[in-house]
Amino acid sequence: MSTGRFHGLPSLRRSDRCPKPILADLSDNPPAHAASVGVAKSPSGPMRPTLGRSGDELVVSIVQTRIHPSTDRYRRAIVDGFRERDVHLLEHVPSIRPRSSARKLARIDDYVRRWVLQPAMVRRLQADVFHLVDDNGRAARVTPPERTVVTCHDVILLLAAEGLIPYDGPRWYIHRFRWGTAALRRVAGVICPTDAVRRDVMRLCDVEAARLHVIRHGIDAAFRRLSDQRREELRRGLGISTATMLLHVGTGTFYKNVAATLATLRALRDSGTDAVLVRVGEPLGHRDRAEQNRLGLNASVLELGRVGDERLAEVYNAADVLLFPSFAEGFGWPVLEAMACGTPVVASDIPALREVGGDAIRYAAPNDTGAFADAVRSLVAEPGGRTAAVERGLARAKEFDWRRAIDEYEALYREVAARAVR
Repeated sequence: MSTGRFHGLPSLRRSDRCPKPILADLSDNPPAHAASVGVAKSPSGPMRPTLGRSGDELVVSIVQTRIHPSTDRYRRAIVDGFRERDVHLLEHVPSIRPRSSARKLARIDDYVRRWVLQPAMVRRLQADVFHLVDDNGRAARVTPPERTVVTCHDVILLLAAEGLIPYDGPRWYIHRFRWGTAALRRVAGVICPTDAVRRDVMRLCDVEAARLHVIRHGIDAAFRRLSDQRREELRRGLGISTATMLLHVGTGTFYKNVAATLATLRALRDSGTDAVLVRVGEPLGHRDRAEQNRLGLNASVLELGRVGDERLAEVYNAADVLLFPSFAEGFGWPVLEAMACGTPVVASDIPALREVGGDAIRYAAPNDTGAFADAVRSLVAEPGGRTAAVERGLARAKEFDWRRAIDEYEALYREVAARAVR
């Protein structure tokens, strides 16, 4: 595979392909040298290449429309996976620009950039196939529908709209999300990371089953089991020696149910278990911070903030148990990552997490903090049970392979490109 990342608009002529990755800028302000990368145009606009036109390799445009850690990782995994394939990937990612210090102006800036300028840029891109790696209705409405594939990671806001999970955020978030997912009905293919998401998209977005494709994510090599000696070193570095270390990894978004992790910690401490909670991701919001204070847990919670993959793998290894009480998930990266690092998991009994964890992890209802606490106690009190959970998790994680996923992506790309030229 060859890859290109470009400022401005990339040409698909082989003579213009860049031997080294250069950033693709979906902002409204590409650098001055962008003009050196040409775009072949027909009288009606940019030319769209056709599969097999000149016996050339398949050209796929990977489009990311917003900066988000999970989406960044997903896009990188796809690009890395195609390095040895006869597919030419063009990456298009949004630039990170300084935002106005005035909150109102920053919102206007974001709105114009995301809803006006980025779609205008995406409209002018060229490829055999367009893969939108975040389900963004703006981009999906301007690419050729017969050549477009969208990854729909979840439809959690639509579940909230049905009252299936708690939500007290702005209603316009839901309306905007519903408008965005309506674009899934016009594209050639929709990739879902689990069958749970596929069923939700089919029911809530009215997308026909034939255009839905379940392709499970793989696991990055950074997430691996470390030696017992290294694990103890990591625990000492965190200031944890004999205490039971609970871990929660997440953004703090409403559906992550952070309050349940705090309630589980309180239940464990009340029953005599010396436990601490380590959090990775966004800091606690005001509501959860107030709940932590109310429960008297300020001295028992350690927040590490956002960390890189290598550090995150170390934290997984140091932990005794991952708590993951989400109300809903599309996939659940932390469950897979924890299993790959040899960390037992207690997670919500919801469809997507059942697909990822299988029989390798323990489950409880999202708000049943008593059941979560019981599961943690049993894992800590029974060394044999914990060892078995570790081995089951390691075996389960091996079933998630990016090479298999890339095979399925390539097959879908070629199928979509072939149909588009008939």
